[in-house]
Amino acid sequence: MLNALPKIPVGEYKERWDKVQKVLEDQKLDMLLVYADDRFTYGAAYARYYGNLPVAFEPVLLLFAPGKDPVLLVGPETLGYAQEVGTIPQIRVLKEFAAENEDYPFIALTPLKDAVAECVQGDIRRIGIGGKSIMSAEIYETIMQVFPQAQLLKMDQILEPMRGVKSPAELEVIKYAYHLANLGMEAAVNAVRPGVTEREIAAEAEYVMRKNGSEGTGIDSIIVSGPNSRHILGRATTRVLQENDFLSI
Repeated sequence: MLNALPKIPVGEYKERWDKVQKVLEDQKLDMLLVYADDRFTYGAAYARYYGNLPVAFEPVLLLFAPGKDPVLLVGPETLGYAQEVGTIPQIRVLKEFAAENEDYPFIALTPLKDAVAECVQGDIRRIGIGGKSIMSAEIYETIMQVFPQAQLLKMDQILEPMRGVKSPAELEVIKYAYHLANLGMEAAVNAVRPGVTEREIAAEAEYVMRKNGSEGTGIDSIIVSGPNSRHILGRATTRVLQENDFLSI
């Protein structure tokens, strides 16, 4: 069954790259840098949408230049994983993403300026930025320092609506995600009884979802009881459920 899980066809990613080319043209951009990280829910969105990369640990940048396929800019520990699961064949290990106190003798580190120079010739005056709201100040400042004459333009108001139009393949993936969530909810409800902990309930839900093909959860499972349930957000703790507790799943 798990071999038949719905997936996004590789060719669909190329169609998404072509739409970015139209954005570059319409907005008169010399290039577009799109940021992604492993923050819950939103962090990996752009890397997943354009390169099927579920970001872990290190941040990434996606570099789009007029008339070129995108280049994925990663940290040294992401390289192998990105090559294995991603759909963007051109990958550079960014020097700015390498830890200062680590040595990487078998990996070539490329400064951001050089990675861009491979794709963009001439003066760079207008740079589109995607994911600016979650980008660290350090990375944003690095872009400003490398391209001091360039105007940095936030592009999320254009890029995000593009992601909102779902293809038939995306709809099938979303439907299966709902199926997984329903399985998890059912398992969680069935695990509820006095004497179990919130984390035990979370473990039952996550086990069932993983077993049926989930790669993880968009946010950490919220299983909160008693006084822990007073808030909108929460995380499962070792609190033991009591008789007549209020429980939020």
